[in-house]
Amino acid sequence: MAYRVLIAQFMHETNTFSKLPTTLDDYRKRWLIEGEAMVPRFTGTRNEIGGYIDAVKTYGWQPVWAGAANATPSGKLTKETWETIRDMIVNAARKAGKLDGICLSLHGAMVTETEDDAEGALLELLRGVVGPDVPIATTLDLHANATVRMARNANALVSYRTYPHIDGYERAVQAAALVQAAMEGKKKPRCLLVQPAMLEGAETAATIGTRATHAFCMISKLARPLTMRMCRSSGSRRVRSMWPITLSTALCRPMSSRSTTRIPSVSKRPAACRPPVRSKVDCAAAIESRSRGKSSFAKS
Repeated sequence: MAYRVLIAQFMHETNTFSKLPTTLDDYRKRWLIEGEAMVPRFTGTRNEIGGYIDAVKTYGWQPVWAGAANATPSGKLTKETWETIRDMIVNAARKAGKLDGICLSLHGAMVTETEDDAEGALLELLRGVVGPDVPIATTLDLHANATVRMARNANALVSYRTYPHIDGYERAVQAAALVQAAMEGKKKPRCLLVQPAMLEGAETAATIGTRATHAFCMISKLARPLTMRMCRSSGSRRVRSMWPITLSTALCRPMSSRSTTRIPSVSKRPAACRPPVRSKVDCAAAIESRSRGKSSFAKS
């Protein structure tokens, strides 16, 4: 029997310094799609929903398409906006009956007029619907603020590995693979949250020829033998206008907050850990194509 998996997207990068509220019209300007209408919109795209659509075909899932919502970064979501899109997803889970898994596409830095940790609140509601044994995995933006509430209610938090963000598709495929393995009983992923005392400036956070590239390479190597993938995310919720990047890491094992790692320069890194040679023009083209069905980079 095919596994029944709910798939949904609810993304926003909130700047709490902004006085401009984020409304339903702001979502409609980018996209606000309910139910199965999200499938033709994102089939063949290189973003997270495109990755989940391909995973449905790969694993033969019986999908429950809840909806997809994404708005331009701005101020807090209004109460109406938050509750409308939240309820669209949660009610789809309630009406679906028995679900075997959930795959989400979230940002991780959403703030509303009533919720400081909107993703944690959404995950908590979904966990309440499906119970403790159904695997829930979500992709996150690299600038997410990982919280205890998020880690407590998700089995896997999988963040982008690139900045500029051009690997949403790959992260969704990765999250879907974890859900599939969990449903088959091959893995039991869980999240442990560690927030080491680190601060990194935005000028060195890009994953093209900077120290961040090597940091992600090390995280990926550590993650391979573990139950779930590590998520290194750099929060931006309350300090977005000043662009400092604080590191939050959702790990599978404890890590000392006092431990430090010296990151070598690009020229001294192993070849496998060096950033790919991509021009700023190439990266801009890739970002532009994420939701248009084409990419300047070949599928991995």
